[in-house]
Amino acid sequence: MVLLNAATLVFFLNGNHHRPRPHGRQKVGPKNIVIEKLSFNAEQIAKYEQLITEHRVAINRNDSLMLAVRNGLYKQLVMQDSTEIELQLYAIGKLQKEVETLHFQHFQELRAICSEEQLPAFEELIDELAAFFNGGRQPQGKHPRPPRH
Repeated sequence: MVLLNAATLVFFLNGNHHRPRPHGRQKVGPKNIVIEKLSFNAEQIAKYEQLITEHRVAINRNDSLMLAVRNGLYKQLVMQDSTEIELQLYAIGKLQKEVETLHFQHFQELRAICSEEQLPAFEELIDELAAFFNGGRQPQGKHPRPPRH
């Protein structure tokens, strides 16, 4: 589930540049939504695309490590070494924490690209992206943001 969530996030943030869209339509995904909603200029788009590339590399590295650790964990169904099981579970938890940290830092870096005038749109966008990645559901306990003064 964790890998699926991370892979989904990377897929949506990344966009798909390899397949042409039917009838010339542009893909509507998080990357394009971010660019449009924040009204990024060409320089900001270039910075954002670089962030996406760096983020993808880091997430892919983590995914590879996670796969190896999970394989080690499931081998313990045969070996039954309780110490090794605990070590593998600990490593998975540590790698998952790193994934969440990478995602959070990615959005911090995205925020840093924004001008002061774009920050209110960024705050609204974060709520939209959270719903997007939660399958359209608002996080539990989520209340509307109070108006800014």
